[in-house]
Amino acid sequence: MSHRALMKTTLLEKAITVLIALILTFILFSDDDLASPRDTTMAGLQHTRR
Repeated sequence: MSHRALMKTTLLEKAITVLIALILTFILFSDDDLASPRDTTMAGLQHTRR
């Protein structure tokens, strides 16, 4: 039981790490102002949708 829980925790940590890395990469390579990461992300999503 504890081994299965440990595996789930490891997978969750890996998923979170990947998400953070993707978000940081997206913000770093965005051409918009980096003053507000949330605004940068929203602007990037709008540009991608167009």
